[in-house]
Amino acid sequence: MTPLPKEKFIDPRKPFQSQRPETHEEWQARMGGEVLAVVRSGLYLDFRFLDMALSALTPAPDERCRVLATDGQMLYYQPTRLLQLYQQNPKYLNRLYMHVIFHCVFRHLWLKGRREPQLWHLACDIAVENVIDNLNRASVKRPLTYVRQNAYQQITAEETADLYSYVLEMYSYYGYDTTDSETVAQLKDITLDAMVSAKAQEIMEAEMGLDQFTDEELAQFQSDAQATYDETYQSVYEGFDDGETSEDDLKAQTEAELNKYGYTVEALVEQAKAEAAYNKLYEALTKDVTVTDDDVKEEYAATVASDKEAYENDLDGYSLQSMYGERPAYTPEGIRTVKHILVKFTDEDSQKISELEALSEKPDDYDEQYQALIDAAYANIKDKVDEIMAKIDAGEDFDALVEEYGEDPGMQSEPYKSEGYMVYEGCTNLMTEFVNSGMALEKAGDVTKEPALTSYGAHIIMYYSDLTPGEVELTDDKAEEIRESLLEEKQSEAFDDAVNARIAELGEVVCYPENVVEASYGDEEVVDDAADADAEADTLVVEG
Repeated sequence: MTPLPKEKFIDPRKPFQSQRPETHEEWQARMGGEVLAVVRSGLYLDFRFLDMALSALTPAPDERCRVLATDGQMLYYQPTRLLQLYQQNPKYLNRLYMHVIFHCVFRHLWLKGRREPQLWHLACDIAVENVIDNLNRASVKRPLTYVRQNAYQQITAEETADLYSYVLEMYSYYGYDTTDSETVAQLKDITLDAMVSAKAQEIMEAEMGLDQFTDEELAQFQSDAQATYDETYQSVYEGFDDGETSEDDLKAQTEAELNKYGYTVEALVEQAKAEAAYNKLYEALTKDVTVTDDDVKEEYAATVASDKEAYENDLDGYSLQSMYGERPAYTPEGIRTVKHILVKFTDEDSQKISELEALSEKPDDYDEQYQALIDAAYANIKDKVDEIMAKIDAGEDFDALVEEYGEDPGMQSEPYKSEGYMVYEGCTNLMTEFVNSGMALEKAGDVTKEPALTSYGAHIIMYYSDLTPGEVELTDDKAEEIRESLLEEKQSEAFDDAVNARIAELGEVVCYPENVVEASYGDEEVVDDAADADAEADTLVVEG
């Protein structure tokens, strides 16, 4: 998704001050940005190890997305829906923000390859949701339905209604209109495709005897299922315990709740058996798949060619990818790295500068006012800057001075602590004054004689190194990473090919998407009249 034109962009991170009335659209865009800032701050308190990831995406209002969307650089938001969601349930917005971030962290945007788009997106959503659920932090915690819990374990073992309910839940939760007929048709197709594949796998497991287990295996299934059931039972029991209900009534409520969803030890055992049979089938169908050294070299060469095409003339893109993802396999020319010691302006001076920068309509003498504020702010920290410069002139280690005086948290974390920041001619990812000072240095090891002054403070910059242009050498670690990735991809393709071939051998597969319905949980009576059932009442029939 492309960013909106700059003239329509309202920076949501800055206070809105204008001499003209604020339009409703501007107010929504501004408030949406402020809501995202609040959400990000709250998540940071629970997930400090994700500080850089949480702040990596630049927010931008965009009417084309449902609530939140990203292209790996921008965090697009639909102001109206964002504010509605924040009013209705801010914790869901926390999860949605984290959901988008994890898609970037796991590089889902860039790893789809030749996979079927709908299934890939659903698989990525399930993976991300599983991670968030297992974080078990208050800011993103939500009650898990039994379908949701079981789907993480073995989604292909679920009945059609359970799976369809899960698919609906996933898509509805993230803003899809699951009442729209076209969307519903697509979701039913996804469900039926998965069920056809699951049915074929069950047939193959039976044909190969993989659904038969030893007494020891069955005993282990039983033991694990009992432990899982007891843990869930206790959790539900505690949820009903209000301090007043009797123990007998609590037990009755707990058992009724679990039975309502068919959550029994026997069901858990069957689930474990299905998962074990699937794992055996996967191993049997993929055991002969191998990856050669030539495969690894060919894959890496393709990556180099792709990265060269993407970044040879896009140094900003290369820098961003290196910052927030894996460093590309091709390095464009003209990039150097610099380290710096940031001495921040005082809070009072920073506030004055921020207020001037936030003006939506700049006064005619804006540049003069800005420079005056910068000069005054620098005067208040100059003694500290002079102290640092004197130590540099005396030959003290620059990295040690960064550690002692530096106020940029980025320079305290890897890879910037060891490698510094990338700068180059035309760099727009960092402030202009910083880039110009870094590029003005003549050779590696040189340090600026005068600090670069930005709205953050004074930057004492050292020219650290030059990046070697061209193909990045393939290391043993990287080769092994490629080998593992290729093996996983080839195994997945071999498994899918074998299952699809078996489906073709079975004969015609007839699906009835109109009969796909959500799972029904509760006190409703379930009627199963086999005598009156015919093909029209089934969701899929395999004829052959």
